[in-house]
Formats: sequence, C-alpha cells, structure tokens
Amino acid sequence: MQLQLLCLAANFIGLSSSLVVEKRTSSRAAYVLENNPAGAAIISFSIDEYSGRVSSPVKTLTGGTGGIGLIAAGGGNVAADPLNSQDSVVVSGNYLFTVNAGSSTLSMFTINSFDPTHLTLVGEPADTLGEFPVSVAYSPNLKTACVINTGAVGGVTCFSVDSKKGLKTLDKAPRSLYPALTETATPPITGAASVSDLFFNPSQTALFATVKGNNTAPTTKPATVFAWPVVHGAIATTAVTSQMPDLLFDFGATFAGTDSTLLVSDPTFGAALLTVAPSLHITEKAHISIPPGGAASAICWAIYSPELNMLYVIDAMHTNITSIDPTTGDIKENIQYDTALLGGLDSKPDRSHMYTLTKNGNLVVINLEGTPRTMQAFSLSAFANPPMLQGMAIFPSSLS
Repeated sequence: MQLQLLCLAANFIGLSSSLVVEKRTSSRAAYVLENNPAGAAIISFSIDEYSGRVSSPVKTLTGGTGGIGLIAAGGGNVAADPLNSQDSVVVSGNYLFTVNAGSSTLSMFTINSFDPTHLTLVGEPADTLGEFPVSVAYSPNLKTACVINTGAVGGVTCFSVDSKKGLKTLDKAPRSLYPALTETATPPITGAASVSDLFFNPSQTALFATVKGNNTAPTTKPATVFAWPVVHGAIATTAVTSQMPDLLFDFGATFAGTDSTLLVSDPTFGAALLTVAPSLHITEKAHISIPPGGAASAICWAIYSPELNMLYVIDAMHTNITSIDPTTGDIKENIQYDTALLGGLDSKPDRSHMYTLTKNGNLVVINLEGTPRTMQAFSLSAFANPPMLQGMAIFPSSLS
C-alpha cells in the first residue's frame, strides 16, 4: 500500500472567469489545472521565446469542479497529484481540453495564437457519462476527444469536436475497462486497479489507456493496457488488451514518435519500453530499473521529446528526471534539480526545455541542452492551492 501512495503524496480563487497578473504577450504558453472542488481553473503562463522562462499567470475557470482522490476507503484526501493520472490537460492545435473530476465533465477551450494565455470556453462542459474523469486525449485527424473515468462509473467516452459548438457525445455509454478497473466509489481510492492515462498513437489509428494492477501480495496482478482501433473513422467499442507479468502498476505512457514503440512508467521498478504490434497486442522489449540498483523511487510520468528524440520519466519521490534512449531503452542520464522542491509530477517538453510541476507547487523550467540545468522555479502558491495542482500542457504542442 505504501508504494502505491508514493505517486500520490511523494486558494487563490478568482471570482471572474479570468484573472491577469503582470500581463505580457508571448506566442508560447504553459498550462496547469487547478483541480479545485470549489471551481476548477486553468492557470496559463507565458513562455519567453528565448530563455524559456515562464511569467504572467492567468487563471481561467473551466466551468466545472475538481475532485480529490482518497488515500484509502474512509481515508483522507491525497496530498499531491489528486487525480493520480497523466494527461488531465491536453493541447492540440488551437484547442485545450481538461477534465473536471468533481462535476464529471470535460471542458474545451480555444487558444488565441497571438496571446495563448487567453482561453475561450467553447460551449458548455460535456457530461462524460461516467464519474471522476482523470485523463483526456484528442485526435485532430478524427476531430474526436475522449475521456477516461475512474470512479463508480468508469470507462472511456468520446466526443465530436466543433470549434463553434464544442463537444458532442458520440457514445451512449462509456467503453468498458472490466475487469481491470474495479473501483466502486466516487471519489475513488487512488491506487491499485485505478485508471492512469489515455492517449492516441502517433498515426491516430488507435486509442490507448493504462489501468494499474496490484503490486501488493497476496492479490498481486499485472497492469492492463487497453487499445481500441479506429475503424472506418470511428473508435471501436471493443478493446485489444495486453498484460505483461512484471508490469504491475503502469502509470504514465508515451509513444516515442512511432506507433510501434511505447514507454510506460511503473513506480514499482521504473519503466518499460514496449513494442506495439500492428494487431495492437503489446510485448515488453526492455525492463528499465530506475535508478539501477533498485533504490526507492516513484517513477510516475513518461514524456517524449520529438526535438531531442529522447524519452524522460519523472520521479515523484525525488527531484530526479531520467532520460532514456527510445531505441534501446538504455538510461542516458539522471537529471537532478533542487531537492527542496520534493519531487516532480506532470511534465512536458518544449523545444530544449522541460516544464515540470512539483509536489510543493512550483513550475520548474530545465534546459535539457548540453549539461542540463535549472533555469527557473516559479512558485504557484500565490495563485492556487498547491495540493490541487495537476497536469501540464504546452502551446504550441510538439505532438499536435
């Protein structure tokens, strides 16, 4: 149980829809979700074109409410990463999508390309047909957004996307995650057999989801990766499922620029480099122990940088980012930043920089070129309640 919680624990609330602090126009932006049960909001930051540093935060309400997962049945709220997931905020083209776990809705925004901290809510937040959504994925080819629920009513629901009208439900009920997802309550217990991530492959010909297994004896069971193929322009309702015996607690996931190579993080040991067949069945290519030797860690988030052709995994227990070769699975480098920041959560690359949300509510900017170095640690405590912060997205998205 203790290991399961490492990823979990290792307000400023504006009354208007947007609050601007020291505004400055930039063509790049970073986004974080304030997952607040009293009213969720996206916090946007300008990214300096040259230094990569962030500034000028703007808060925009999502129109929904946040939700906080539980440590255990009848227990208290988790202290960090309240959704226990990756990709709660996603940017593609001029769209931003984010989950509202408390109201069980999905919000869609358009991004002003001349001032990307300016977001406009499109339509009304859409009902996810389930409870406690934690991750969202979007396919520009299909013009389809999908969301994954992990509460008492779990599963995957998809929506058509219209720039003027917003989101329209395509399904009558969520796609089943049975028997991998066993949650029976909302808010859910964030740990074994809960949802982690939802994402499309690079060609947008299949939708994938990761659901945690159980690493605690005597009920140990492997994690599950679901894959729904796209058939005649629509996402199938029946998934191809894969399990690997030593992948017990899959968390974040990312493709490495190709449909056949997938990296999945697992806090029980580190990460696994997987091979995805054309049939969508998945096998393990490389088992990556991080750090080598098995010292305690909580590797929870997985990121790919197309510009640097490098995979990265983020440790929630330590201020450590590990780079991984996308071809061999070999560890290339361990990147350290200020230990006072406690550990990293959701992260995204932009050009040569990494943007990482930390457990104590900072947005850390790391220059990855040459010898990696920390450029900035921007405290969010004046703009949001740090334990409620979740997600990371960048405009323009390198994966759009």
